[in-house]
Amino acid sequence: MTVLSDWEIRAHCEATQMVWPFRPDLLNPASLDVVLGDVLMVEMPGQKELEPYSISSATAENPYWLTPGQFVLAQTREVFNIPNRVAAQFVLKSSRAREGYNNMLAGWADPGFNNSVLTLELQNCRNMLTCRFIQILKSDRWYFSI
Repeated sequence: MTVLSDWEIRAHCEATQMVWPFRPDLLNPASLDVVLGDVLMVEMPGQKELEPYSISSATAENPYWLTPGQFVLAQTREVFNIPNRVAAQFVLKSSRAREGYNNMLAGWADPGFNNSVLTLELQNCRNMLTCRFIQILKSDRWYFSI
């Protein structure tokens, strides 16, 4: 198994819509950042199930704040069409981890994972500080050729 380089990721995205929409500005040397969708699933007082919460109006100046210990589910805007000879894994960049974000490491996409967004399990691990939560989540999506 080898990690795909930026030019290989780009080629797959442009030829097969492995990630759609593909944004070249989010491409890294061996990964691709993702953009969060407009709705989070959050815990609400008195509710047993997570409830939808819109972050469509969140901006850098007016972000959604992830409070200490808060857990949310988020989806990517991107739709994934992973080829049969490629697998992918979602991991946070170390800069996001230093800010207090944690993902629950359930971000594996098997070969053939098609026509679906990725659901991310995110948490603020800080005890006292809130985390700014805006829609371009600087996190990596690694691709492996198998």
